Amino acid sequence: MIRSSALTLLSVTLMAVTAFTQGCGGNSAIELGSKPAIYSGERADQSQLVDDMRAWLKTLGPEETKSLQETGRIVFPYEELRKSDPVRAQMIETYRKEAEARVAERMKARGELAPIFTVESVSFVRLERDARGRPIRGVYEFRINLADGGILSNPQLSDPL
Repeated sequence: MIRSSALTLLSVTLMAVTAFTQGCGGNSAIELGSKPAIYSGERADQSQLVDDMRAWLKTLGPEETKSLQETGRIVFPYEELRKSDPVRAQMIETYRKEAEARVAERMKARGELAPIFTVESVSFVRLERDARGRPIRGVYEFRINLADGGILSNPQLSDPL
């Protein structure tokens, strides 16, 4: 009797997992190319940001993934991100501070006042065409959008598939 109940439970579990993966699989996964090699040499300062954002992109929820696939972009308002995902918000804040310090150092050398970067939102953007206008797949950018309309950073997260 116990053996029969365990077998039934196993069968039901396998059917549920199969139904879930068929319902959620296929079109919902993010097609992500490999990490661009440019981040290993002179761009090493952005390498960790790219690794972190690639990991985030791979773990987007089903609704976020669907939105990204349909519109080619998903935006996270920074204030909401600070409340809902403080770990990722802290990564963005750390990068913002580092970038602000680099700019301040250059501007100070020229005798100019450095700007203060205020993050408004962060976004993932799917690129559909290369610089020559040819279709591509699997290429995403991560953007840190500033309150003044500028972009603090927009590293490419992946090479084309």
